[in-house]
Amino acid sequence: MATYTTPGAIELPALGMNLHFHPSNYVLAAGCVDGALNMYSLSETAEAKLMYTVPYSDGSSSSAVGQKAGSTFSAISARAIKSLRAAAFSPSGNAIFLGHASGTLKAVDVETGKGVWTIPNATQPSLARRWRKAAGAAAETARALASDSAAAAALAAEAARGPDESVAGALAAIRRSGKKGGKKKKGGMASRGFDFYLGGEGQDGGEEDDDEFGGDVATPINALLALGEFGLASGDDTGTIRIWDVRAPNYVRTSDMHEDYVTSFTSLNDGSMLISSGGDGRIGAFDLAGNRPLSQSEPLDDEIVSVTALADGSKVVAGVQTGELHVFEAGYLGAPLDEYAALGSIEAMVKISEGGVALAAADGSVRVFSVHPNKLVDVVSEHDVEVSAMAVSGDGLLLASTGHDTVIRFTNLTTVHDKIFQAHSHERMPRRNVVLQSTSEKPNSFFDDL
Repeated sequence: MATYTTPGAIELPALGMNLHFHPSNYVLAAGCVDGALNMYSLSETAEAKLMYTVPYSDGSSSSAVGQKAGSTFSAISARAIKSLRAAAFSPSGNAIFLGHASGTLKAVDVETGKGVWTIPNATQPSLARRWRKAAGAAAETARALASDSAAAAALAAEAARGPDESVAGALAAIRRSGKKGGKKKKGGMASRGFDFYLGGEGQDGGEEDDDEFGGDVATPINALLALGEFGLASGDDTGTIRIWDVRAPNYVRTSDMHEDYVTSFTSLNDGSMLISSGGDGRIGAFDLAGNRPLSQSEPLDDEIVSVTALADGSKVVAGVQTGELHVFEAGYLGAPLDEYAALGSIEAMVKISEGGVALAAADGSVRVFSVHPNKLVDVVSEHDVEVSAMAVSGDGLLLASTGHDTVIRFTNLTTVHDKIFQAHSHERMPRRNVVLQSTSEKPNSFFDDL
């Protein structure tokens, strides 16, 4: 990644809800309260250029193409515009996933701004039942044709991969796992693992009670995290976490680890462990490969704004709305290893390096803190109003932040990294220079002068 001059400020067309840098390029995605995604390219001349805007769509059209900068398009109905609460780039940066307050989930091609797929009401409880019924029908058709033609059976199975009920990929993933799910049960750690939706295989045949979910209504998506190129984690307002197969697309696993809305995700162990945080003040850890919950923290005093992994994945840091940083051992999330009162309040948090994080306060300031040692490193940005979102570039050198003033500001972090390094260096014992002597010379002994 090339080194760029710090860009000038960007005026967003609406309140920014989240910011995300492309993993390998200086491309910034800004999700706004009007439901639109605005994609910006940051050039070496320090000018930010709007590449395109992807307006909110619930999937009613066959494809959604980003509106090129400067073009005009008909106004979208105010009832259809839903806040873009969450977004996540795929690891390659070829796609970006969007989660809306309406429960709509979509994938967008980053280069063109064209919609790849859209799932309206993706968090609606009855979606699982519809997929199971479609999967069962496809399986019955495939079995009926199998005796006559293996090719016909394959075609029938492939037909299940429609835009509305794409189930073939989920069934394949489930069967490969060798797991079988059951009906959801409330309470207890054991019942909070992932349930598999098998499309009729291993099910009791009954349908979930919508009252358990508060009615068959799609809930807002608050958090997204790409799990490799083919997986995606989503968290909604009810605390439900879903793992999606983005190739199908449909979800293959679900968990209700949290009792309140999911606020953020991070991952450990090369993506095999999913870490989540919630409004219930808890952190949850899931073994994605083994399909089992690993641990859950004790509830903290307030909601967790964000969670991230530091120290090469050995530490998990949670930023709490009341202003504290809680540091956990990655292998044990029961109680925090350390607590640190950083600010009066934390509105947003983002990882700067393996040894530090940036915290946004309600007064509009952005401060960088080192973790272990816990200390203020620098005040790097000032907004006139509360900061709502932050992001750090893939090389860690550029911080983007936006607030209720709808302005994105950029900060060069080169000197900040030096300060974080110095803070950690001062905590270590100084290394002494070791001089290797020739073996032909006898070294002086401490006892020679005695």
